[in-house]
Amino acid sequence: MNIIKSDAFVIKSLKYRDTSKIVTLFSSEFGKFNALVKGARNIKSNFRGSLDSISLVSIILNKKEQRELQVIRNSEVSNPYWNIKSNFNKLSLAYELVSLVHSGIHFYDKNLATFTLMKNIFDHLDSEQECNLNVVKLFFKLGFLKALGFQITDTANVNETFLNKIEFKLNRVQLDIVNKLQHSQFDLSNEMELADAHLKVINDYLDIILDELSLNKSNRRTKLILDSMAN
Repeated sequence: MNIIKSDAFVIKSLKYRDTSKIVTLFSSEFGKFNALVKGARNIKSNFRGSLDSISLVSIILNKKEQRELQVIRNSEVSNPYWNIKSNFNKLSLAYELVSLVHSGIHFYDKNLATFTLMKNIFDHLDSEQECNLNVVKLFFKLGFLKALGFQITDTANVNETFLNKIEFKLNRVQLDIVNKLQHSQFDLSNEMELADAHLKVINDYLDIILDELSLNKSNRRTKLILDSMAN
């Protein structure tokens, strides 16, 4: 049994029995895992309020291999993201992004790139500066796909994968937008001015890919090339 400290996002939190919680965490050190937090709902518990969903926490746990539920020894809130939680649209987006990570990441599959992306996106949403949430969503989806080993290109070479079943393609303008975002290092301080119509089509396109990935999970980390030629 190892005592480990790690930063983690609270993905999901459920009541367990009279006083405890079962939480799903996405950590920087060893990816997604479930944990039991004994007595977390007691009025005098040190855990009270520290393991709410959409929070970044610093945890100490007894990590045991093959254990279905890890045991959290201590937890402190690093960032509660109050500005996100006080804004309905930002909170809705945060839950959507958390859901993507939950469905797209295997248990105990460390993915520091996704963790860092999540932190950057949440920090940006939590700031008081104005932001286009559809652009932020697009940044996240493209960054998440890249972290999983996928990148959209305009090559005509098509791999024999489930991705060939996608019914519509991006046009040249939309593909150019994707290429610019992918080469921008996902710098949210310089949001692009994008037409809502293009944003919707690209986000819908990426949703199809992410939905297929969640239904066809694989441990592959090889780069797959998507056929996204303009019609």
